Amino acid sequence: MVVDEFAPRVFRAFTTGRFRLVLMDFDGTISLLRSGWDDVMREVMLESITGGVNAEPGVQAEVDQYIEQSAGLSALHQMQHLAAMVRRHGRVASVKMLDGHGYKAIFNTRLLARVGARIRKMESGEAVAEDMTVHGVIPFIRLLHARGMRLSILSGTDEDAVRHEAGLLGIVDYFENVWGGAPHKPHYTKAGILDEVLAECGGRREEVLVIGDGAIEIREAHARGCAAIGVAANDHTGRGWDESKCELLRAAGADWLIPDYRSTEQLVEQLFKT
Repeated sequence: MVVDEFAPRVFRAFTTGRFRLVLMDFDGTISLLRSGWDDVMREVMLESITGGVNAEPGVQAEVDQYIEQSAGLSALHQMQHLAAMVRRHGRVASVKMLDGHGYKAIFNTRLLARVGARIRKMESGEAVAEDMTVHGVIPFIRLLHARGMRLSILSGTDEDAVRHEAGLLGIVDYFENVWGGAPHKPHYTKAGILDEVLAECGGRREEVLVIGDGAIEIREAHARGCAAIGVAANDHTGRGWDESKCELLRAAGADWLIPDYRSTEQLVEQLFKT
């Protein structure tokens, strides 16, 4: 028997055929435009904590662990945590310490230099949407939409940026809601949105499917009894298994893991079989 190495890895069976609402993370689950955000965040965190000098292994490990565990939180939440780390380590003068908004501005400036270069490639025709998305996700979204699913994006990136980038990728019109962070929503969390969604559908958690590549959305979905699919794709190529992600997402409570959406039609059939 031939084993498909890219077939979904199933850890817990969930009830299929009842889904009405599909909530998808954006960066790393759909889009690759912000691929490498974690490298940028690591750079900003280490520089901010140490004042620009070489960080010892303990600080590097602390930063790496936090970034891994916080993937999916809003950038503001992450940068507020950074502000607390800077104060706790006490390596820089207090006059040089910033608040979460200040560190977020630095992070966004550096990250958008990368994102902007990718966007210019798309605008010039050098790259197309399929080059900047996880393999197979665009047909997957179209099939879900054709099935009558109510689709929403649930992101830690600022909402305006998500709308713009989803529009650039040609998929924004498939989603009835785009939820993300914003300066005027400092308390935005994926957990809060999930609670709102469940309240609106009368608590029928069997109707809600959450898909993401970060521990946060998977953990919050699992805690509420919703089906959760972890996308363990390579962050840079958008295809094939990233085994470190597999471990993280399984520990967070993923029911299924997929490496990408290469078997789109079969995956959709599995999700909707009764």
